[in-house]
Amino acid sequence: MTASAKLKKQRERMVLDHLLAYGEIQATVIHEGETPDFALDLAGRRIGVEVTQYVRGRSDTGSAERRQHAFIRRVLDEARTIFQQRRQDPIYVTVDPLGGRTVSDVSLVASQLAESLSHCLDGEFIPIRPSPFGLNVLQTPPFYECTVPALMAPIADRITVVRLPKGSYTQWHIRQSGDTRAFVAELQDLIAAKEGDIPRYEPTFDEVWLAIDAFGGDILQAITPTGELVEHCYLTQFSRVFLIDTTETTVHQMWSADPKPRL
Repeated sequence: MTASAKLKKQRERMVLDHLLAYGEIQATVIHEGETPDFALDLAGRRIGVEVTQYVRGRSDTGSAERRQHAFIRRVLDEARTIFQQRRQDPIYVTVDPLGGRTVSDVSLVASQLAESLSHCLDGEFIPIRPSPFGLNVLQTPPFYECTVPALMAPIADRITVVRLPKGSYTQWHIRQSGDTRAFVAELQDLIAAKEGDIPRYEPTFDEVWLAIDAFGGDILQAITPTGELVEHCYLTQFSRVFLIDTTETTVHQMWSADPKPRL
């Protein structure tokens, strides 16, 4: 299993553990896999659990933001590869995105980013601006703000890096700039997109659940579970649908109804 796949599975297990603990569900994990992600035993009933992430911008109104984040994500992935070829420091990198445009050559932008991070770790960092979103500077002393390289200036407002303990996995993320909105239509589309394997699960499981991670993948900002979002009745074949923010102790079970009820 690759490092990124291992991180993904660790995140999925964190979401599941949060669901069981704060949803007060007395179930035992009996299997971890891919289809579904987990199998549970709940009072003798077999429960399949799929874990997915809410990614902001699935709707038409968010498509420009989604494309921008997809480009930055490619830059981060390639910059990480370049950086790790040069040095072995385990680090935690975040980029605050902007909506501008830059050259389309991902490799060129990534090379500049990797170089800027190397210089930053070698002491060429800039003064940290106060209260960067999502990190407590007082609790993270090895925290640095890097110079935004020229090719990233139109698309990145801030680049930060934290040194991690030896043996840690290097992580590179986009940090959402305070927008916590989510949309009913996007959640409905997300739920529908995950239903494809349910017929295959039904002979094996008594129920199939969907656990939605409120953190949008590589975007470090949980969506806000507004009343409109959690009180809407979603049409789905999943037995239960949950919205889970692992920074909170509340687990939201979404109202749902089967569009094709079985007689």
